[in-house]
Amino acid sequence: MRVKSTDTIAEFKVMLLFGLSHNPSFTPVSRTMEVYWLPPDLGCIKINVDGSAFGWVPCCAIGGVCRDWQTHSVGGFAQNIGQATCLESEFCAVMYGIEKSAEMNCNNIWIESDSVVVVKAFSDPSHVPWKSKTLWFNCLSLARQRRCVCSHISRDGNHVADTLAKNGQALSCFYCIPLLD
Repeated sequence: MRVKSTDTIAEFKVMLLFGLSHNPSFTPVSRTMEVYWLPPDLGCIKINVDGSAFGWVPCCAIGGVCRDWQTHSVGGFAQNIGQATCLESEFCAVMYGIEKSAEMNCNNIWIESDSVVVVKAFSDPSHVPWKSKTLWFNCLSLARQRRCVCSHISRDGNHVADTLAKNGQALSCFYCIPLLD
């Protein structure tokens, strides 16, 4: 007797116990894709950013790393931003990166985030949380004064920024470890 089942381990064990054959309903595993971090073009600074939230009432933090075309780190940051949503922390990370790049007089920057919503917000501001809209428009103005592009990167390729953001949660609220000079 063949029985159609879900793909839980518990159901599989019960079917084995009763000697029933298993007809799995799962789909085959898709092909694995490797994710690579690519350096920016000559004269460009690439800023990988990430936001992090932890807890029921989330304590959020941001982190980012800046690298040049030779893949050398030219700075980074980690900061606890207090209570916010995951999405707000992602936007804060991008805005902080843009502000710091302006302070460093970087005129050619490439922002990379693992948040699709943040990347879309560069062309459609309707995705921006209302609490961040004014700051977002100010940062977009800064970004337009220099050559700035924003792209999406898989979470696997954004490991350094993710680690910095998670470490930022251990800092006192609004205390920042600025690694950008």
